[in-house]
Formats: sequence, structure tokens, C-alpha cells
Amino acid sequence: MTMAGQSEIRSVLAACLSSEASSREGALKWLESASQSNLPQFLAALASELADVAAPPEVRSQAGLYLKNQLTSKNAVQQERKFAQWRSFDEELRSHIKNLAITCLGTEQFKPSIAAQLVSRIAQAEFAYALWEDCIPQLIQRVIGQGATDQQIAASLEALGYICEEVDSDSLMQKASSILNAVVTHMYNKDGNRYIRLVATKAFCHALTFCSANFAVDAERNQLMLVICETTQADDKDIRVAAMQCLVKTMELYYKYMEPYMRDLFGITLGAMRLKQNKDIVDDVDDVVLQGIEFWSSVCDKEYELIETLKDYGESYVNDPDYEPCLHYARGAAEHVVPILLELLVTDEDEDSGDDWGPAKAASVCLDALAQVCRGKVQELVLPFVHAHLKIEGTTWQQRDAGLMALAAVLWRDDDDAPGQEQLLLLARQAIQPVVALMQDPSPAVRDSVAFVIGKMGEHAPESVVLDAPTLDAVAACMKAALKMEVRVAANACWTVNVLAKSSALLSNPDDAVDRPQTFHLSGHYGHLVQLLFETADRPDASQQNLQTAAYDTLGTLVEHAPRDCYAVAGQAVQEVMRRMQATLQQAQRVVAANGVGSSQEHVMALANLHSMLLAALVVSIRGLDPADVASAGKHIMELITGTLAIARGPLSSVKEDALMAIDPMADALGPGFLEFTEAVLPYVLEGLRNVEEEEPCFLCVGLVGDIARAIGPKMLPYCDVLMQSLFDNVENPYLAQKVKPHIFSGFADVAMAIGTQFSKYCENACKYLEIAAKLSAASTAGADIDDIEYVNELRESCLEGYTGILQALKGEDAAPAQQVQQLAPKVPIILSFIEQIMQDKELTDSGVRASLGLVGDLCDVYGAHLASYLKPAMVESLVQFGMASDSAKTKQTAHYALAEINKIKQQQQQSGGGF
Repeated sequence: MTMAGQSEIRSVLAACLSSEASSREGALKWLESASQSNLPQFLAALASELADVAAPPEVRSQAGLYLKNQLTSKNAVQQERKFAQWRSFDEELRSHIKNLAITCLGTEQFKPSIAAQLVSRIAQAEFAYALWEDCIPQLIQRVIGQGATDQQIAASLEALGYICEEVDSDSLMQKASSILNAVVTHMYNKDGNRYIRLVATKAFCHALTFCSANFAVDAERNQLMLVICETTQADDKDIRVAAMQCLVKTMELYYKYMEPYMRDLFGITLGAMRLKQNKDIVDDVDDVVLQGIEFWSSVCDKEYELIETLKDYGESYVNDPDYEPCLHYARGAAEHVVPILLELLVTDEDEDSGDDWGPAKAASVCLDALAQVCRGKVQELVLPFVHAHLKIEGTTWQQRDAGLMALAAVLWRDDDDAPGQEQLLLLARQAIQPVVALMQDPSPAVRDSVAFVIGKMGEHAPESVVLDAPTLDAVAACMKAALKMEVRVAANACWTVNVLAKSSALLSNPDDAVDRPQTFHLSGHYGHLVQLLFETADRPDASQQNLQTAAYDTLGTLVEHAPRDCYAVAGQAVQEVMRRMQATLQQAQRVVAANGVGSSQEHVMALANLHSMLLAALVVSIRGLDPADVASAGKHIMELITGTLAIARGPLSSVKEDALMAIDPMADALGPGFLEFTEAVLPYVLEGLRNVEEEEPCFLCVGLVGDIARAIGPKMLPYCDVLMQSLFDNVENPYLAQKVKPHIFSGFADVAMAIGTQFSKYCENACKYLEIAAKLSAASTAGADIDDIEYVNELRESCLEGYTGILQALKGEDAAPAQQVQQLAPKVPIILSFIEQIMQDKELTDSGVRASLGLVGDLCDVYGAHLASYLKPAMVESLVQFGMASDSAKTKQTAHYALAEINKIKQQQQQSGGGF
């Protein structure tokens, strides 16, 4: 860009900060036009402006922000496209901008550094592709090299911190030691610049995610823990907080290494928690206290995970190389931690704080986590405190509220602990009346907690609330009154009514013995509660604290679980929801017709939110209606859904997902009758499939392909070409969200089962994609994190489901397999090899074993003795043994089926033999 052009861009950037709206709008339009006409040149000009120390500071800041935003998007697909576009630029241009960004560090007059953020953003785009290899070395040199100013060190540390936080850790592991050395040098410098020490500590916290190799070495780990612990004692509060955050993260990531340091960590964290009680400290210490509490919450979360993992895998898991024992730090510390937490519960000074996060709220959450891990031990420590504070006389509102929250913490049900369950029910029965009485408390905070505690009782000890009629009557009256109280109280009351409805349905109809019971425990209060919930949703203050959402959500639950003696009221409630939906839809249609003219942004957003709430309530309600009633209202409901999809754009686009979610229960309820509406919804499904940038709508539309196929069966055939091609295109799309792919493979099975042997025209392509996914998911999950393990198992099961559906479809409905099933024959060795590979992974789920057994059984049924040469005895025996040993009756049943089919092949082989 010429000097004149550079001068122009400076004036435009300055205009972006103008107090005059017209100037700002004109400047933004100019910048947008410049970015579209020649983006590389425009980015270089912005980088030059950011790096020009003679430019006004606010203009430099604006240039840096606009440049960073050119590489940034909240949408994951758009973000990757921006990164790909950046990488496509000429190497000389990219190097020029990167060099300007690096040299700019420490020259800005504002904090945090915009240049540091830009450096990190470019690193995100390049590191995964082995580009900009000298970035980290350059930053480290500026941090620990000779002659750097404090400003340069601070900004370079900020850049390192952002990179450690935002760049994928796999790209940084090889550089972990050098990064740690740089940040620890300044983190440990007690006499150095305060801001430098702070940003170094924050960078260290982010770097912890990729330092596993360093923590595995005793000497390195000892040094790192020494630095963290000493930094927690810094005089500066912000540095102390950042160091405490390091402790929390270290416990989360490196629990197995912490035993040698627990005595010190115990003292540091309890000391931090006790700061609130130190009357000699006048400064605000809440942030330090919060991190002390968070440390023990993290300990509990980790230990709960380890306990549950051992429970899931069984005692034999202790011999597994990946086994990590629970060291029960929480249990050992409980008698010291719990009393401090109980004291902190009473420290809330603002009666109207609601959901504001502070030490009292954090202590409640931590106490809850401790109770899950330690059970009876925490109950023993807490109950004397509860008994002393569940009374109005002689207590403050803080003490009563603390007593209620302490009680809520120990209301946890463990189905594997029968004595514990009995103790829990006894506690709930003893406490319910004093708790209900506190709904008359003058404090809204106390009444809010009353509603929450009753809901917790209904969730974990429902027998204590629901089965005794006088108790349930008192609780129902309490909740009816609470629905008319302050917003926070009413919102919790909605949740409690929701819980009571589910618990009443469960206890009245255990194991879903009948489709709809004649009555349930809440029947006597049903109609009044429905009325009150509509009134609650209509309150002038219902938009606060999600009260309106809670009211409509609870209405949906009441309809979903309505027994026969409440069904007429439930039907009336659905009609009222539909009437309200019609009204909001008509308002939205007028907004769209007027192109938003005459409607404020706040009004349109409120309208969209209300319509989404009503849609969500309708979705839940549909599942609770008899199919005949859904069918009679089907046309009206579908008009509401498609009408919503038609206006779901611009400021009203948020209603799209709720409308798409409403199609599934309609297809499920109407079955073949959904054919009438398929033509109307198909354009919206195709739009969602093709627009992979909108992750959630795309995900929902992939699911809808299967939903519609299951509903209309063979009538799906005329729509299959366009839908299957869309699914194939999505599998190949590099920007498709990872979570969508397993559902595409399940969708193959649904479509195949719907159209039977007609699926043969899609078989080759479908199997090609299934084979690719199967190879990816067959790899061992050793060392993977829980999210990756869950995804791999989901992918495996979807592949098994896809193969099974295609096999059954091509087999046909006649006793003898149809000729089309031979299309799958060449894939059988691939399928069996896939099953053999995943059987060797200990992370394979029970549902994965069941799907494997079902597929093997079906293959044996279809191909008979021809399969014998491909069935490896060791694999088959192991698979069947896994199935027989399962706790799931379904898995055992499937194992018996597979074994019977395998035995048939053995008998056939004895008679004839032959290969595939």
C-alpha cells in the first residue's frame, strides 16, 4: 500500500473510534471494502500501522484488533477457512506480517498486548502445519535474552501465554522444556517487575497442559512444584490467585504425582480458605479463597472419576497398565476441610446475591463434591451444623441458608450402597417438615434454598417426599406458594415441580410397566400446578433468571408424564402452548414481512426466545401424548414447525434448532403418517445438511434423515438420491464437525432398513466411507483422553450399526437372502477384521460388544458356512465370552444369538465345508 494509502487507512482507523455513529459506520464500510478488494495487501497495511510507533496508540490498537479479527471467527468452520486462507497467502507476505507482529511486542502503550494476541492467532493457523518454526525460539529469546526491556519481556510472555492457551498442545510438547524455563525464570523472580511475574505465572498455568514429560521426571517436577508453591505466597494478590490456579490445574492434570507434595498443598489451600475468617486482613481476599476451595473441588472431581472408573471396569482393572488408583486425599482431609467450608457458607453478605459466585457458593459446591466422594464421613461432620441452623429462632438468615445448603450437599443417592440409601431416606424424612416450614422465612435467599433442597430430596430420596400423602400435600402447597414469590425462588420451585413430576411417574409406574398409569401421586395437584405454571410464564419479571424457560420446561414435563386421570388437563395445556406458538409465529412473520422495520432488536430477540421456549415445551409434550392425539393435531403442529423454519433467519435464526428438534417426535409419533409432511420439511433438511458451517442444525438434520426413514419406511425411496448424496458429500467435507460423522453412518443404516434391497445402488459408496471410518476408529485408545475415547467408541458403534443395517436391508424380507446381499460379500473380511481389532481395546463399551455380536450373528445367518474360513476361533470365543459376562440382559441375549448362529455354521461345515 502506498504512503497515501497508509495515511488513508490511519484516518479510517481513527474514524472507527469516533463518537459520531455516521463516521464509525463509514469507516467500517471502508475497511470491509478494502478487505474484500485485496485482503493480503490490506492485512500488510494493518500490520504496518500496528508496528508504527509514531502512530497514535488508539489507532495502533484498532489496527491490531482488526487484523486479528480477520483471522478470527466464532464459527469453527469459518475459523478453519480463515486459517486456510491465511496459509494460502504468499510466504513472503506472511513472513513480513509475522516479523512486524514480533517486533511490535513491547512497543505498545496498552495492556494486554494486541500484538501478542495476533502472534498467537497466527501460531494457531500455522503450528499444526509445521510452519513458523522459529516463533517460539524468537519469543523465548525476547523473554530471557540480554537487553530486553520490561515491556518487551511482558508482551512476549503474554504471547507465549496465549499460544500455550490456544494452540493445540500436540504442537507444543517438543517445546515444553524451553517454554517452561522461560516462564519459570520470571515467575520465580520475587524482586522483579510485578506485571512480568503475573503474566509469567499465567503463561505457566496454560503451559501445564503439555508438560506431562516434565512432570514424569522427579527432579523437574520437584522444581516446578517448588516454584508454584512459593509463588502462592506472593505479596501481590493477583499473582497469588494465578499461582493458586496453577495448583488447581496441576491437581487436575497430574494427580498421580501429587502424594509427596500433599502436606504442603494441604497447608497452602487451607490457609487460603481461612483468609476469609482473618479479621486483621482488610483487603478483598475472595479470589484467593475461591482458588483454595476450587483446589479441593478438583481433588473430589478427580477422585470421583477414578472411583467410578474402577467401579465400571471391575476389580480386575487394578492390574491394567492404565489403572490410576484413587489415593483418597479428600477422605483424609475431610475433617479439616468440611468445618472451614461450613464457616464459609455463612459468609454471604448480600441477601439478593442470587447466583453471584463467591466463597459461600463455592463452598456449597465443594461440600457437595466432598459428600459424593466421602459419603457417610461428610454426613457425620455436616449434620450437627444442619440441626443447629434449621430453625428461625436464634439464627441469622445466613445461618439458616447455610444449614439448608449443607443439608443439600449430603442428599446424594448411591444405588450400590443399600445401608446408605436407608440412612438417606431417614434423614430426608426427618428434615422435610423443618425445611418446608422455612418457606415462611422472611429471607428470599432462605426460601430459594428451601425450594432447592426439596427438589434435591425429590431427586435423590423421592420416597420421603412422594409416597406419604400428607408430606406431598405440604410440599405441593409449599411449591405453589413459591411460584408466586421472588423470581429466584419461583425458578427453583419450577425445577422442584419438574423433579416431583418425574419422581411421581417413576414411583407410580416402576420399570414403565404400563404405557400410561391410571394415576400418580401428584394427580391431586396436577391441574392447579399447570395453571400456576402458565401464570408464572406470564409474570412481568419472567424473563429474569430463566424463570419463563423453567416454567415452560416444567409444563412440558407434566404433560410428558401425565397419567390417565390427568390426561384431559394435559391435552388442554398442549392446546394452550400451541395457541401461544401461533400468536408468536404470527408476530414473527410480521417482523420478517416488514424486514425488521418498526421492531427493536430487544423485541425481536424476546420474541425469538419466547417462541423457542414454546417449541421446546411442545417437543417434550408430544412425547407424552397418545399417538392418535398427535395425529389429530399433526397438521396444525407441522404448520407451526414449518412456519417457524420459514422465518428462521437473521435475528430470528435462533428458533431454527428448536423447530428442527420438533420434527423428530412428530415423525416418531406419526410413523407412516409422516409421509404427508415429508415434502414440506425436506427443503429445510437439505438446507441444514448442505450448510456444514452451522454445526448444530447440520447435526440435527443428519439425525432427521434417519428419523424420517424409520417413520415412512419404503416411502422414503423417492427422496433417497438427494439425501444420500448429501450425506456422502458431508462425509468428504473437511469442514464437517467431527461429532456429525457417526450419525451419518447410523443414517446409512436407517435409510437402508427403510428401503430394503433398493439400497443396493448406494451400497458401494456407503461401504467405502464405512471402511475409512472403521480403520480410523480401530486404532487403540491407549493414552487418549475421555472425550477422544467417547468419540472413538461412538464412531465404532455407528460403523457397526451402518454395516448391520445395510446387511439386513440387502438380505431382504424373504426367508432366503436376496441376491443383492452378495454386494456386501467382499466387505466381510474387512468387517470381521474391524471387529477383531476393536475387541483388543479395553475401552470398547458394552454397547460396542453388543453391536459386534449382533453383526457377527447376522453375517453367520446370511452367509452360512461360507463364512467359516473368515471366523477366527479366538476372536469369536473372546467376543462371545465378553457378551456372556455382561451385566446387560440385552448383551447376554445377543451373545446367545451370535453363539447359536456360529454353531449352525460349525454344523454346516461338518456337512459341506468350502470357502467364501
